[in-house]
Amino acid sequence: MGKPEEKEIVINSGDDFPSRLAVTYTGKFRNSHKLSAMIIMLWLQMSDPTLSMEEALTITEGLFIEDGAEYWLPIQTQLISTIKAEAKEGDPIMLYVNLMGCHRSDDQTTYVLPVSEFLVPKGITESPEGTPIFCPTKDQEARNAFNQANDLRDQEKFTEAEKLFREAIELDPNFCDAMDNLGVMLRKQGKADEAIQWYQRSLEVKPDNSLALRNMGLAYYFQEKPDEAIPVFEKLVQIAPDDPEGYYGLGISHYEIEKYEDAISVLEIAELLYFQNGSPFVRDAQYYLGLSYFKLDDCARSRGYLAPIYDQLQEDIQTNIYLGICYLNEEPKDLELVKKYLLKAEALGYKLPDEWVKQLVKAFGTWPPK
Repeated sequence: MGKPEEKEIVINSGDDFPSRLAVTYTGKFRNSHKLSAMIIMLWLQMSDPTLSMEEALTITEGLFIEDGAEYWLPIQTQLISTIKAEAKEGDPIMLYVNLMGCHRSDDQTTYVLPVSEFLVPKGITESPEGTPIFCPTKDQEARNAFNQANDLRDQEKFTEAEKLFREAIELDPNFCDAMDNLGVMLRKQGKADEAIQWYQRSLEVKPDNSLALRNMGLAYYFQEKPDEAIPVFEKLVQIAPDDPEGYYGLGISHYEIEKYEDAISVLEIAELLYFQNGSPFVRDAQYYLGLSYFKLDDCARSRGYLAPIYDQLQEDIQTNIYLGICYLNEEPKDLELVKKYLLKAEALGYKLPDEWVKQLVKAFGTWPPK
């Protein structure tokens, strides 16, 4: 008989903050791997030493798909009937998971990530066709000029489009939709100051115009004026509390002025609202959440956000740096992942600081590793 395959189990004794995973539900379940069940029991016993296997969770695993890859994840027993009732095969679903540990064989590491909560998005609300209307004009000539301007803008004929947007506003001085669209086009041409003037004029006509607020906040942000963007996004959140854009704009603005805890508090709301709306922008919120937690020296949370969306961020220098450093600083170190991410960061043109290189030489013997 051959030598039995050696198994190693590792229990995570760090932060038990749940990570979020946006996955697809399959409706398939099976009994958990024995080592996974043992890791969960040992992890739970750290907080309650009297807990026995019988008192611990009865472990069932569910099959979920992320970016085409299949993952079997343990699920708390009490959640199974609820998830079956609320989700159907093929539904997108947000999972909240805790890293409790891993078990390793000679050629494979299996992380144990039990599902502690889940969220099934609401039905996606489709936007009406055409340009959103906040203050329609009664002037038919103004409306015709507005429609023609939109068509020309879509054809990237910006000079002609700008002329017609201005004509529409001359025909109806209260036509805030024309002001909003003119502002967006000006901002994209680098004329942010004039764009902001049109957004302000639009808000004089319709103070609760969420589109004008959103665009004005973005104009300030892209001018590298986050302090001026913040009160605009705060007002957007007040008048449109179910719109993720206000929370997202507020979050990235707080991030720029290094108020990372404030950024996290609103980006978490943006993430959930994007997910509930079925929006692909959920990953933008997760990206900034990962960056913010790294800035707070919280690698567990940072990695929990950045690692699941890495396939979309492979060419982003910051993502590779932050994941590489997180895996370098954790215990036990995952040197293969350290090498993967930091070599990629260097390939993208980043020069590692000398103090990091010293850590890498200590871990690998030489850097770059042979």
